[in-house]
Amino acid sequence: VVEIGSSLIQLFGKKFLKKKIFPVAPFHLYLQNKGWEEPKIVMRLWLISIIFVIFGLMIAFMK
Repeated sequence: VVEIGSSLIQLFGKKFLKKKIFPVAPFHLYLQNKGWEEPKIVMRLWLISIIFVIFGLMIAFMK
């Protein structure tokens, strides 16, 4: 979602504001430009996804 969202925000910003919102999109390319290695990026995004899944399941099963 972050990958697609950053790309969509970038496209809308360029179209309507005539400027870039982010230095580079999608988000993982920004992290690579900052010096992060690809396995580190993948692992961090997987962990964030797992946290959001757990949070979503907690909300879904609350009474």
